[in-house]
Amino acid sequence: MGHWVASLLNALDTADSAEEAFAAIADGARHLGFEWCAYGVDRPLPFTRINCFQISNYAQSWQTRYAEACYLQVDPTVMRAKQSIEPMVWADSDLREAPQFWDEASSFGLRYGWAQSCIDASGRVGLLSLARGNEAIGEAEIKLKDPELRWLANRAHTAMSRHLGDGSQRRVPKLTPREVEVLRWAGDGKSARQTAQILGVKKCTVDLHVANVRRKLGANSRPAAVAQATARGLLR
Repeated sequence: MGHWVASLLNALDTADSAEEAFAAIADGARHLGFEWCAYGVDRPLPFTRINCFQISNYAQSWQTRYAEACYLQVDPTVMRAKQSIEPMVWADSDLREAPQFWDEASSFGLRYGWAQSCIDASGRVGLLSLARGNEAIGEAEIKLKDPELRWLANRAHTAMSRHLGDGSQRRVPKLTPREVEVLRWAGDGKSARQTAQILGVKKCTVDLHVANVRRKLGANSRPAAVAQATARGLLR
């Protein structure tokens, strides 16, 4: 790890806002050779509205264009981030979809980049993207910087999560193994009676487990409990 790590950790520990934390992260990105930096997080709840947070030091004109064109819906790095937490280089062949998006990004100086997502226990998906306008990212550079890049992505998610409101700090409920098992069967479409037969218990026992889960999650129905538990990653 470079000498900049200690100062970055101190800056993150003393940051009073998401903006201050991001400024420290962007400084870390510069130490790793990237002039541009962006962080976004997608919260799983509520289901009825988009609950995203984005911050970057990209040109304001690109940020405006990105929002107006609804590029969040087609950005290949965002799509990949929801499927895998493995690091990605923008030049990866499976990321070269949406050519108009990449052409426009390049016109704003965002030509070469690296990104990695993090998924926490509450189901939030955070994505750190680092970019620059000159010099492609080669295998040798990735091999050399991989530990620091991964570390920065994880620190970014941890630090930014502390400052995000709208329930991002809400405690993740603890479900018992049996409660998880009951919800999994419910998610597969089994009724309480069918689940009881599968598990070799009484229906009232299954009903009790479901009631406990609903109380823990604040869900008003069994389907809502299954949906919330799934979104928070509690049924994995």
